[in-house]
Amino acid sequence: MSQTLSELSKTSELVHDFINSSEKFLKIITFRFSSKHFADMLIDKAKKGITVEIITTPADNIAEEDLRTEVEKMYGLLQESGVKLSTCPWEVGEPRLTPTSLSGELAAGIGEKWYSLHFQLFLNDKHALLTSQNLVPEKNLEVYYLSSNPHFLKENADKFNLVNELFFTPVKVEVNNATYTLPGKLTNFLDELTLKDTIDLFVKSKRYKVKHYSINKLPQANLTKGLFICPFEGRLREFLYKFIDSGEVFLYFFVETFFDEDLIRKIEEKIHLQPKIKIKIITRPPQKVRQAPAKARNMINQILSLGVGVGFLPDIQAKFWVNDKWLAIPSGDFNKMNLGYQTGKNYWRADTQLLLLDNDEEQVKLFKNIFEEEFEAMDIGSICINDVKPLFSVLKKRYSVRSTAEAIKYISRLKSSLVIRTEEDIRYVINLAVKLTKSYGKQKIEGIFALMAIILYYLQRREHKFEEILEKLENIAEKSNVVDAVNRLLMSGYILKSQDVYRVNVQRLI
Repeated sequence: MSQTLSELSKTSELVHDFINSSEKFLKIITFRFSSKHFADMLIDKAKKGITVEIITTPADNIAEEDLRTEVEKMYGLLQESGVKLSTCPWEVGEPRLTPTSLSGELAAGIGEKWYSLHFQLFLNDKHALLTSQNLVPEKNLEVYYLSSNPHFLKENADKFNLVNELFFTPVKVEVNNATYTLPGKLTNFLDELTLKDTIDLFVKSKRYKVKHYSINKLPQANLTKGLFICPFEGRLREFLYKFIDSGEVFLYFFVETFFDEDLIRKIEEKIHLQPKIKIKIITRPPQKVRQAPAKARNMINQILSLGVGVGFLPDIQAKFWVNDKWLAIPSGDFNKMNLGYQTGKNYWRADTQLLLLDNDEEQVKLFKNIFEEEFEAMDIGSICINDVKPLFSVLKKRYSVRSTAEAIKYISRLKSSLVIRTEEDIRYVINLAVKLTKSYGKQKIEGIFALMAIILYYLQRREHKFEEILEKLENIAEKSNVVDAVNRLLMSGYILKSQDVYRVNVQRLI
């Protein structure tokens, strides 16, 4: 009988049962904690003599003022009741504050504040539970991975201890002939300049923040079964890219948000190398991405143009990746801060994520089936529905003509299809420009190469007279530049001229 239970669910039953089953100790790491119900359960456990430890983020991580005040009181009550509650003091990113922050002074402009801790882990004397569920009252579709395997319990205990070391263990550091005591060994991943900036900010505002980590101090990520705290045990983006490289038959991604341009390029490379691989994504609709729904929609258009299957679910908080060899359950989404990104040649910026890698055939098959049961290809018309509706509203006002939902649906699908086709065509033109650039022994795509690629794009569809080429490019380039581009294409053999008609030299283009 399997020692592991895995599922997707919108209920909190597994977390409830997990807390209730704790008899000796209970250790929890959670990114958000605002549920009074769960707090009462933990207080009850502590009063019964069970050791309860919680690591979470400070109350000023909550934007809503009234809720933040309630959470501050709740944290205090938990500590008074014997719960050992620690809040991660470390932030990561640019040293700016949000208007909701209670610490330090507000920086100019909107400001940003990211606490580094960004995952969930539950451990007691019987089980370990990895989940996307925070200790909050909201209900979303969550992933749960519960196991009683002794090795897995030890791994989780080790990671809990590592988080304590990274964020809380006092460390003495020397900067400018002065000694400072900072909480956490994450300072071991900073170079001298970044450490100095961290100290300077602490002296000025009593805030603990790192701009980024030294890439050379972060270990390489490898696909190995186990638990990893990223980026300190490997960068999450590197794990993801190696996961993509390892897939041979299919790649399935179940994520809350798809909001990362570099990942689109990686997927495009994968499709170029393995055109027959099946790639599908289930995520929230673009309008659910608070940061920039329009940008999120554009990314969905780009991924659709690559032939990737996309399905939408409105209430996802679960995250998992599965291919024909590996199951991965990450705490992070597909965005820059969660996956991490390079800031200059020598630095890496990311918040702290947890990643489970498992190559057990039973678990891989289970999550493959879970994904396929949940996947339903999106109606492409949904991408542009909000663009099309106002056009029909104008028709109603101007001509007193009403429209059915079916009419709006068809026009929306047309616009979406055109948008996706445009993404495909632009990508094709860029690839042509790259080929032309390399054929001339250059390392930079110059304007002339982009123009030559655009001309090839049109000529591949049909033969053109020069006047027709000029007409197609009248809003793109000056006549003299078009003449130059056409002449270069003729001289290099990419196009042929017969009387007054130009056509592509297919043999040269291959």
